[in-house]
Amino acid sequence: MALGLEAGQLEIAAVTSVTAGILPSVLRRWQELHPSVEVSLSEYSHRRLLDDGVREGDADVAVGSAPRGWDGAVEPLGWEEFVLVLPNGDPMLRERSVDLAALAERRWVHFAPSHGLAEVLDRQCATAGFTPRAAIRTSQVTAAPQFAACGIGPTLVPHHVVPDSAAELVRPAKPRLIRRVVAFTRRDWSPVTDAFVEILREYPWRRKPPRATDLG
Repeated sequence: MALGLEAGQLEIAAVTSVTAGILPSVLRRWQELHPSVEVSLSEYSHRRLLDDGVREGDADVAVGSAPRGWDGAVEPLGWEEFVLVLPNGDPMLRERSVDLAALAERRWVHFAPSHGLAEVLDRQCATAGFTPRAAIRTSQVTAAPQFAACGIGPTLVPHHVVPDSAAELVRPAKPRLIRRVVAFTRRDWSPVTDAFVEILREYPWRRKPPRATDLG
């Protein structure tokens, strides 16, 4: 682990789900090890906006899905799983996993049309043979599991944004849905970004489960 970086800045870019679910513990560890390095964070609602922002110089390092056609350095980190959060008392909670097609008649806790998670939900429901009807749309990733838990409707989110209070309401999709998370930069790693990636590697990443659908 790199220690004692001199005072400076670290500019991070991430999609909103990574900001909410992964970065809090990572940044706490960063602060413990490198308190003299100031961190700034740019958040993006869609992976394509993240890629474009980093290309244009918005950050030193980005965390999110693997960028397509990337010329700079990319460091694979681990996997995130997209899980269903069901309303408290929902009969589907009796199941160990849930086929999205079984929820075709439900009204969903959906995301704002411009949000990347809206695209994920729409695509997976289309694969299951239906178009999800929205009971509510939100741009706040952390709000979606809470809306689902209180009974508004099911939602589909990365596992790491689900609060502990809603853990019993989570079921894997059938088939399981996963996506690789990487760190990437425009060119090569600098001493400060390399130190940050070291801390990212310490995060308790999930391994790729067998027979899962990779959302890419």
